Amino acid sequence: MSRRPPFAPADAVRLAADFYGLEAVAFELPSERDRNFRLEIAGQGGDARSRAVLKITAAGPAGRWLEAECRVLEHLAATAPQLPCPRLVRSRAGRLLESVERDGIDYCIRVVSWLPGQPLARVVQRGPLLGDLGRKLGDVDSRLATLDLEAARRELDWPLARAATVIEQRLAEIDDRDRRRLVATLVERFDRQYSSTFRQSRRSLIHNDANDYNLLVAEPAPGSKVGADRFAPDRVSGILDFGDMVETHTVADPAIALAYLMLDKDDPVLEAAPFVAGYQESFALTEDELGLLFPLAILRLCVSVATSAHQRRREPDNEYLSISERPAWQALERLAEFHPHRVEWIFRAACGLEPCPGAPRVRRALERSNPAPLLGFDLTAANTRIVDLGVESPLHTAGGQSAHERSPNTADQLAERVARLLGPDHAGAVPARVGWSRYDEARPIYRAPQFANASGAVRTVHLGVDLAVAPGTVIHAPYPATVHSVADNDRPGDYGPTVILEHRLADPDGEDRGSEGEVAVFTLYGHLSRASIRDLARGQAFEAGDPIAGVGETSENGGWWPHLHFQLMVDLLDQVGDFPGVAPPDERLAWRSACPDPNRILRLPSAVLGDKPTQATELRARRARVLGPSLSLSYRDPLHIVRGEGAELIDADGRRYLDLVNNVCQVGHCHPRVARAAARQMAVLNTNTRYLHDSILDYAERLLATFPDPLAVCFFVNSGSEANDLALRLARTATGRRDIVCVDAAYHGNLTSLIEISPYKHDGPGGQGPPPWVHVAPLPDVYRGRHRGADAAQRYAASVTDTVGRAAAGGDGVAAFIAESLLSCGGQIELPAGYLDTAYRAVRADVAAVNTGGLDGTGVGVAVI
Repeated sequence: MSRRPPFAPADAVRLAADFYGLEAVAFELPSERDRNFRLEIAGQGGDARSRAVLKITAAGPAGRWLEAECRVLEHLAATAPQLPCPRLVRSRAGRLLESVERDGIDYCIRVVSWLPGQPLARVVQRGPLLGDLGRKLGDVDSRLATLDLEAARRELDWPLARAATVIEQRLAEIDDRDRRRLVATLVERFDRQYSSTFRQSRRSLIHNDANDYNLLVAEPAPGSKVGADRFAPDRVSGILDFGDMVETHTVADPAIALAYLMLDKDDPVLEAAPFVAGYQESFALTEDELGLLFPLAILRLCVSVATSAHQRRREPDNEYLSISERPAWQALERLAEFHPHRVEWIFRAACGLEPCPGAPRVRRALERSNPAPLLGFDLTAANTRIVDLGVESPLHTAGGQSAHERSPNTADQLAERVARLLGPDHAGAVPARVGWSRYDEARPIYRAPQFANASGAVRTVHLGVDLAVAPGTVIHAPYPATVHSVADNDRPGDYGPTVILEHRLADPDGEDRGSEGEVAVFTLYGHLSRASIRDLARGQAFEAGDPIAGVGETSENGGWWPHLHFQLMVDLLDQVGDFPGVAPPDERLAWRSACPDPNRILRLPSAVLGDKPTQATELRARRARVLGPSLSLSYRDPLHIVRGEGAELIDADGRRYLDLVNNVCQVGHCHPRVARAAARQMAVLNTNTRYLHDSILDYAERLLATFPDPLAVCFFVNSGSEANDLALRLARTATGRRDIVCVDAAYHGNLTSLIEISPYKHDGPGGQGPPPWVHVAPLPDVYRGRHRGADAAQRYAASVTDTVGRAAAGGDGVAAFIAESLLSCGGQIELPAGYLDTAYRAVRADVAAVNTGGLDGTGVGVAVI
């Protein structure tokens, strides 16, 4: 490694003044080869214009390259001034490069503009930011593609065109045998499957090093309360360091950036997809290039870890090298589990393209085909019935069912409900011969471990059609077929015995090309009987209509109700004997493309397959038309919640959320006993308390038996807001007073009377402050509040006493003190021990001191539950 130029900040100050006429203070910046100094320029204000960067580079062979780099920056400034790239500052002599000699060595000097921001590596990287990065990097590359620079045709260690050579030279230096084998396997796969396409891809000048420290993002706005560790910007403010640019394969540039964007991500492919979409928007990649993106990003990570191992051998005491390669290894080991085709589907879907490239031809071939009946008879003429297994389906509801049901979605209970639905007692109809469940249906029933991805996302979207039929029902081949694979996937909740067939259909585009080619499509049959697949073998041939297998019993089909899972696949992702039958909601478009609608073979009327759930965008538009704008939605992307179950809420795509914000349910969502009791009562009587009735008295007596004296009377209301409003009325009626003491940051309900005593509301956005009869005591937060330590409870309670005293001195005194048992909007703060006891005594003493209502000094006892 060459020695860095021997210059100090004082030299930078002198050079800036001599060559550029800048009066500045210099601070050195990190750099591997050059000397870089931040210049704080006098008399230029306090923004980015008051700063610049002075760069000093050894001339020698680099001089010619620096001229090319200057030409590139000038070209970008002229053709795309909106791009946040460094701008060159001309010297007093009008030159972009100046030179200086020291110790017999010539050095080049240049000054570039300062770009504000912080490195991308240090911020939360969300979709809008990565989309903006993709658009800007694509714009840079589109401008560079118009430049022809002889100097850019150079050899560097890092270009992906030389990756295999670099890795081969350094592979043996990776100490861990398993990791060494992983890198070798990934490089071999690239060479075998992608190297030819890569060599033939288009070439142009590219940035070549868009890593997460060469990219800057906008800083938080001045005065922002968001800490830097939580800052989630949405705009790229700088693209730095064009020193590694080279003429090579165009697709290498987004692939290099992609490699860094997939580091330290829960779901690296999905989270990086907005970057690919943004790049495609600015500088469209070809079909082949989109397929190369992920394999090239993997190759870049392989180069990175191999190079780190090489450098660590040379610098064994350099801990930074180990720290920097750790995230690269973690990403590489994680990403090796992704099939490149699946990633290509996700990226293409994000770009608005058909996710699976072969899917359109397969769909056209299916439309022109003439399949044999799958069950041996015409389904359109049979007695069929929809089996709705969507998230909102009543089949998942335990309410109204037998009393022994404690969980609404166990497999045996679901099987029993499906049987009742298809049976003779359903609405007085004759038994259905076949029950159908929908394709592309989100379901809440997939709870087994195999349905969770490594990121924690649960697969919920059904990719096939389920045919509920009697065990033993014979399945027939829809087309001439060969057996691709046979397996018994015998985990609970899995397919059980499974067959995959391969079919060759006439190429629908063959006539246009003057050929008679074929299109491959695969069909999967799950939940079969073991006996029916015992004699099947790979390569075995069938004619259309031939029997292939039979439907299994619950005891052998993975634990499900007797049915056939029927699914189409365009690409098997190299899997044998198994294939995902359920997809993650966020990958829905990709998997729908790769697994076409089975109704292209079944040929049932579309009405039989039912309606799709309403999209969230449509719901938001309808909500804006018919609901008041003060009814706000939570979260950046509002949740479309359609079901509750225990401690969880479930959205329309079947995602489950642990409910930590709900303020109504006391025993969990849709508790079976509560649902049954409510249904039973509403089927008999639903009215108010103006009539005599045993049930309300029975409930009141049982409830009061759990409370201490003097709580001996019940009022039944419909909400917490009604309860708190009633409590205020009781206290004011009993004391003849109006004033209330509340706790800061408290929230007691959404009635006007309660907003007035809720600082969270009346001191929040749109609030008008407390009325004069409301007195606010400090929030008793012993963690970050004004009082901490052993005496914090008493000191906070004393502030309540002081507040009561001030209220009494200025008027008639206090009617009530109100406090949440857990200060929710204040931060889920637990009240310190002894706080309430002292606060209650202060209020009750004040009431007793001027008692005109015959009270005995204990005040009014009200429990709100």
